[in-house]
Amino acid sequence: MPTSGHVQAALLFCFSSMTAMPALAGQAPGRAAVVRPSQARPPAGPMARIIWLEAEPGARPQPGQAPVYREIPAADARLGDFTRWIDTEAGRFARRLVYLAWKRFGDDPVFREPVLPIVVRKDGNNAAYALSISRPGGPEAHPKLPYLILDPSPTFLGDTLLHEAGHVLQSLAMRGRRGNPGWSAFPHTTFAVSDPVTALAEGFGIHFETLWGHFGSEPAKRAYYHRLAPSFEPDKGRKAEYFAPVDDLMNFAQVWSRYQAVRDTWPAFEGHVYAGIYARSQMDPARDRARLKSPNAMLASEGVAASVMFWTATGLAQAGGAQPGGGLDQPALVEAEMTLLEAFASLPATGSATFRPDLVDLVAALVALRPQAGDIAVSRFVDVTRGVTARPAIREQWRTLYDKAIMLDLAEAKALIPQMDVARGEIVAQARRDLGSLRAGVGPVIPVRCPSSSFQLKALGEAMPVEFDLNAMSAAEYALLSSLSSDTQAGIERERARAPFASVADFTSRTGLTLQAMGLVEAERRP
Repeated sequence: MPTSGHVQAALLFCFSSMTAMPALAGQAPGRAAVVRPSQARPPAGPMARIIWLEAEPGARPQPGQAPVYREIPAADARLGDFTRWIDTEAGRFARRLVYLAWKRFGDDPVFREPVLPIVVRKDGNNAAYALSISRPGGPEAHPKLPYLILDPSPTFLGDTLLHEAGHVLQSLAMRGRRGNPGWSAFPHTTFAVSDPVTALAEGFGIHFETLWGHFGSEPAKRAYYHRLAPSFEPDKGRKAEYFAPVDDLMNFAQVWSRYQAVRDTWPAFEGHVYAGIYARSQMDPARDRARLKSPNAMLASEGVAASVMFWTATGLAQAGGAQPGGGLDQPALVEAEMTLLEAFASLPATGSATFRPDLVDLVAALVALRPQAGDIAVSRFVDVTRGVTARPAIREQWRTLYDKAIMLDLAEAKALIPQMDVARGEIVAQARRDLGSLRAGVGPVIPVRCPSSSFQLKALGEAMPVEFDLNAMSAAEYALLSSLSSDTQAGIERERARAPFASVADFTSRTGLTLQAMGLVEAERRP
């Protein structure tokens, strides 16, 4: 059975948005939401031309070769539906960004105009890179062309496209340099801890969904994201308000949470610990807001990455005059996203040994690119993470403050707030002088596996072993290691807060614990 890292590599693009926007109130149960063209003002600026593709019958690409697709003829009756379904506010925003990114970063030997290839395939739900198009004279190679593979339905072409277009945009900006991290702790999802490379890529895709909820102007989407008209009528199945908490879980992407939770920075907090249900501890939207994630876990959380990118883009866009609810066609919003893409373009290729570039690298790229963008990015990063990557001791200070606040110990809480506010200012000021200070509490990713534990997300198939980073270990992982006393756990936390572990050997030297004694082994990694 492959490790969770192997499974994660296969899922990296495939489950970014397993099911997009749930049906709206008044819609028949079991049917996909029909997305209507927005009544907002026309899009600002040109959009990338869509090239509609489908599988070439009988074509079987050889190992190492790009897949071959054929172009759907202009006279094909399906194109009318496809064109209508993709004409959403989100679809136009994505195509407009692809147009600009192509003009700035695109490099294709054939196409001289910005294009967005979309392969229609049942259950398609991912982005990909490099393909060939069948032509009368033979396959036409496009080795540097990112594209989408989407289910031919209004939900996927109208909604899911936005998230997946984020991967296309990142591939364009990085000219395909985005690589496979080789290992990841958990199948990617907004709340779970995966790995820093996955978190950066998926966080970028997620932040577009948060933008849509915040800036979008389509009435139906605003009603959904802002809960203006939930359905309390009978016979709505899982789309009724009665089932709302499980409905968001069942689409795996947790679409509604990708607006509310990312906006409100919930992923920065550890999940509640549910004994014997490790996946729930990772994925449940409920957060223990007394417990901030550890520095390594912060950088391995796609929800944290999404929140930092969302609030950075929002800060830039609002400085340029964009207004929440004013629509995705606002020029300042497009300009803010192009600033993020310029930062991505300056990042190096993924290093499988280092799990970089990561979120701090992106913040550093924004600092180098433009002072205003850098100032906003540094401030938002520190606010979302509460500064724990720079000063891990803040985790305990935050827990003390939370405990005082929830018990209405107002005098003590009010005394702590100015102290922590001063620390926040110091972290921001130091980071603006030296971005490396944001890594003071971050250590290398040290993958380990717990052979006695596994979990299974039924829709994804096989059971997966529990794997995690020793430097990102949290209460959920300690709950699996029954041999560790509370005093031992506290000792590990103190040592890691003093300095992150440099290796397994360093962990053993400083804690006196071997992996074997803890019931762990080193996890497999691929080059």
